[in-house]
Amino acid sequence: MRTIRRTLAVLPAACMLLLSLSACTGRKIQISESSTAEQSGTGIQEPSDSTTGTTAPADTTTRSRSTGLLGRDDPDREYPMPSLIGMDFQEAQLLYGESIEIQIISSEFSSYEKGKIFDQDIKPNDPVKKGQRVNVKVSLGARRVTIQDMTGWDYETAKNQILTLGLQVDPRTAYDAEVEEGKVIRTNPPGPCELTPGDYVQVVVSRGRQAAGVIVPTFIGMQWDLARTMAEGNHLVVGKEDVNDSAPEGTVLAQSVSPGEEITEGTPIMLKVSTGKTRGQSISVTFTIPASAKGTFRIVLYEDGKEKASSSQFKPEYALGSTRLTVSGTGTHDMIAMLFNEATGSEARIGTYRIDFDDGTYTPLSADIMGAFERVGGLS
Repeated sequence: MRTIRRTLAVLPAACMLLLSLSACTGRKIQISESSTAEQSGTGIQEPSDSTTGTTAPADTTTRSRSTGLLGRDDPDREYPMPSLIGMDFQEAQLLYGESIEIQIISSEFSSYEKGKIFDQDIKPNDPVKKGQRVNVKVSLGARRVTIQDMTGWDYETAKNQILTLGLQVDPRTAYDAEVEEGKVIRTNPPGPCELTPGDYVQVVVSRGRQAAGVIVPTFIGMQWDLARTMAEGNHLVVGKEDVNDSAPEGTVLAQSVSPGEEITEGTPIMLKVSTGKTRGQSISVTFTIPASAKGTFRIVLYEDGKEKASSSQFKPEYALGSTRLTVSGTGTHDMIAMLFNEATGSEARIGTYRIDFDDGTYTPLSADIMGAFERVGGLS
């Protein structure tokens, strides 16, 4: 304790001595705190360059931090612009505020967290000068939108509302005896709720009451008109295929669904109906209907510009994926198949078919039925 007191007493005198020496010699003297604490003497140090003996420069680390990114260099010199994206505005100011002027020009919704910089008008690594202004945009966070409770809404109205909010629609259907067909049963997530634009909203739309089962009656042997009336009474849909046969004209010869089979209401059934004609060999030419076809159509076979066979009007959804034309004759003939859109009057060539009545076969020489439906505007 006595030694410490003596040291403290000596220090003022030592400092005065150092000041006197400095004034006389013109050289700077530095006192080392560490040396004073550890030594019992005066702890005098004189920092100098090891080779020239001149005074050592001050610490440059502190100077670099105080002058910012671009230092004390020529203000006309260009430097690479740093990236501020993802930083808080305060963080960007602390790091680069002494070198460049950072200006917030707007706050907007974005995918970045609230308060983060998400855009700068001088791109990273572009040339920038000391003191130059860079304009930045700061995020308000993700934008949220609210969907309403859409139960009972018309599907198109609900869909348009969801799309207007920047959301995506995932449509589904389900039978519901209480919700009218085409109306929304529910949404997932259910409204009202907040979502982020781009999120999907599942919309379940009613198909109405589920169709009941129907036992298929026997149409074979009936006249076509009577069979069609019976089908309508049972909520069935029947299609007609004309077939040359010795049976009286209009007689149902066959049906695509067996009698006694249980099917749901609205299921289409194809009936083969006699034309009452037996001249020559009859050949049925089958045309596959695209699954995406929509509308009312008719197919006609021509030979040398004359109509040889024509189908009845058909709708693809009731045609069971195909339709047939029956044509009679002898020998071998090349016939052109044409597709007609009954709603628009448009027509397109399907292709050329070689029909051999002698062996009962036909061969498509060139056929593009998908293209024909597309050309008459029959694809959805």
